[in-house]
Amino acid sequence: VVEVFCNALKFTVLQMASGDPNQLIAGSVRIIRSSDAGQSWQQAYTTAVGDAWHGNGIELMIAQAITFDPVDPDRLYVGYDDFGIWRSDDAGYSFKHLDPYQAPYYETGYDAGLSIVVDPANGDVYLGRNNGDTVEWVDGYPTGKVWKSTDHGETWTEITAGLPEGRPQLVMDTTSPVTARVLYCAVYGHGVYKSTDSGATWSAVNNGLGDTALAFRLVIDSEHPQTLYVGLNTI
Repeated sequence: VVEVFCNALKFTVLQMASGDPNQLIAGSVRIIRSSDAGQSWQQAYTTAVGDAWHGNGIELMIAQAITFDPVDPDRLYVGYDDFGIWRSDDAGYSFKHLDPYQAPYYETGYDAGLSIVVDPANGDVYLGRNNGDTVEWVDGYPTGKVWKSTDHGETWTEITAGLPEGRPQLVMDTTSPVTARVLYCAVYGHGVYKSTDSGATWSAVNNGLGDTALAFRLVIDSEHPQTLYVGLNTI
């Protein structure tokens, strides 16, 4: 994942899971696609139909997360700030809304698909949700939980035993056993938490951080998975 800033807007850029370095998808307010390594971009949220446009259902809202499924190079997930989570099964040409309601907040209280991790061994999806960064930043990100899906996002199970409520940002140690995945979650205002059983239970790993750390972003070293980097908000 490469993060860049352009015209004060944050874009999250990902290489296509097929391994083709020319195929990129970027997300900010809308999803855009490049097939020439970023030399040119085309919108993925609408398709030209003559002199008109056909919408793909994701014309609005801010994309917080984009994650490709390592098991299926054509499947990707997009989490929106207050539009929920979506899945594409054709490399971003069409999208399916995985929430039963267009505005998930009114049913669950967790609008945003904030952080998405897909297990490279079996395609299980881990999802961190909150009430939306554009809303919660004023209040210090007080809400947020984690869910898991074993059917590509069709159904979800909450996995928050031992995990405090707060803005959740997830990473996975993909070298850990498939039946007992090691996951880490940065929870804003509470520090960092670890699971050694695929998210069934969590415990704090805050030595040196403190239990009130404003943990905002986690990165795991792909070559040395015992090494974690955490970004803290100091405001």
